[in-house]
Amino acid sequence: MTDNFIFKNDIIFLDIDGVLNSTKFFLSSRFNPDLEYPYNSIDPVAVETLNTLFDRLLDCKIILSSSWSMESILLIDSIRGEFIGRTPYFPNKIRGKEIDYVVKENNISSYAIIDDDKDMLFSQRSRFVYIDRQYGLQPHHINKIINILKKKSWHFIK
Repeated sequence: MTDNFIFKNDIIFLDIDGVLNSTKFFLSSRFNPDLEYPYNSIDPVAVETLNTLFDRLLDCKIILSSSWSMESILLIDSIRGEFIGRTPYFPNKIRGKEIDYVVKENNISSYAIIDDDKDMLFSQRSRFVYIDRQYGLQPHHINKIINILKKKSWHFIK
């Protein structure tokens, strides 16, 4: 992904399923099964919520930490944040280890994790915002994410 330098940007490790789509979305009128994948699998309201983060933190970048491919997510051009890479896939499927690998390999110091799964490392709990897959990303999550990135809050955030 990079040549081992210290990132100056804030980084978001972003999961897709359960974050930018949700059970509520798939049951709503916003879900359009007639659209082709991946366009039918992303909730435009959740994307707008995510975009408010990038409106407030202009230098924030995204690393995909999802089973989605970069090719699929890059087709969703309504996401205003810049994708700069993705986490590797480790067979044990502990996402926290995949994120930890990228953080250490790239000297990332300012990051937040947005995910609907809780398989993070204990050391990541202060940087983790849990998203309920029933509802997906909500506006109240944005301030929590910003607080993590600005080091105003270092406790477990749910």
